[in-house]
Amino acid sequence: MAYYFIGVGILLVLFEMLTPTLFIFLSFGLATIIAGVVAFFFPHLPTLLTIVIILTLIFYFSMKKIPLSLKPNAYKGNISEYIGRRVTIVDTKENCEYRVKVYDDIWNATTHENEDVFLLNEFAYIYKIESSTLYIQKNPLK
Repeated sequence: MAYYFIGVGILLVLFEMLTPTLFIFLSFGLATIIAGVVAFFFPHLPTLLTIVIILTLIFYFSMKKIPLSLKPNAYKGNISEYIGRRVTIVDTKENCEYRVKVYDDIWNATTHENEDVFLLNEFAYIYKIESSTLYIQKNPLK
């Protein structure tokens, strides 16, 4: 019976790797593997099922917090690297609105807070980002 628990647990862990779920199969698989190890010493099915249920709940609720703690770092790792970066004005619009080129991407930009005026193909520097709008100024950040 222990080998069945361990085998099913390994299959559930492998299935979790193939599907983008919320650690449901991983927590259930780890709990089943641990119950399989316990089954070598105490092969009583109701006790093993109780162990699986309790460990699944513990693993699931402890693993559920992992993605929440990673979200702020993922945001800082991408967009905030643009602050201080030099960009090129590729299009001018009304009311201090611009289109700027950052690397190979085109972004909306504005200068509403400092009222700098830019011409086409002029350089600017990003000093703030809100949503999908870049705030630019003439002088680089210090």
